[in-house]
Amino acid sequence: HSSNPITSNPLIRIEYHSPLGLNRQIALGYNSNASYGMDVGYDAPLIDLNDEDMYWLVNDNQLVIQGVESFDDTAEFTFGVKVEVAGLVTINLNSFENIDPNTAVYIKDLETNSSTQINNEPFEIVLEPGTYDNRFLVTFRSSEALSTDEAQLNEKDIMVYYDQDENALHIINRLQQEIDSVNIYNTIGQNVANAFPRSERESIKLNVQSGVYMAQFNTELGKITKRFIVK
Repeated sequence: HSSNPITSNPLIRIEYHSPLGLNRQIALGYNSNASYGMDVGYDAPLIDLNDEDMYWLVNDNQLVIQGVESFDDTAEFTFGVKVEVAGLVTINLNSFENIDPNTAVYIKDLETNSSTQINNEPFEIVLEPGTYDNRFLVTFRSSEALSTDEAQLNEKDIMVYYDQDENALHIINRLQQEIDSVNIYNTIGQNVANAFPRSERESIKLNVQSGVYMAQFNTELGKITKRFIVK
């Protein structure tokens, strides 16, 4: 009798990287003796909650391993994310064990109702400090059939966050096209900085006072404006 009954059974490992650089791995295991509720011996509770962390949520219990009976591609699994400082959260598929390697795994964001497949590319989102217990799910089906024929301007495809230590605005561009330019404005409409990002990830050094600012991204398809705060 193994002390960890899930190891020889199917297992999906998912990894969280926090804004502070902390990592957490959580796993979904399949065992015919387990259920969708709490199962002693199949569910492993989270014992050491970090300042920034990720965990499964089952009946308000925080778990690092969740055991369920069998694989079902219609099942959805809620997880929580804790963030201490505003910044980029990354969630990716770490590994499969005894599972068809072609199984698609998605992170579903209930706030935007969008799904991101994490088999090859990580799910990335900029979050403010807080605990997000009812927003994200792991699923095995996409919530939308996206049209890939037409290039569309989607606000979610550009993310920004301000790094207080570096005095820099970080930009992550997931658009299918280049950004022509970025104009930074303060709340009274003064243009305080301009930049011409050329890659997917850029940082713009800003020498500005604390306050609320707008970053206007200019592309062939139009403009996207993002708000950020300098403390």
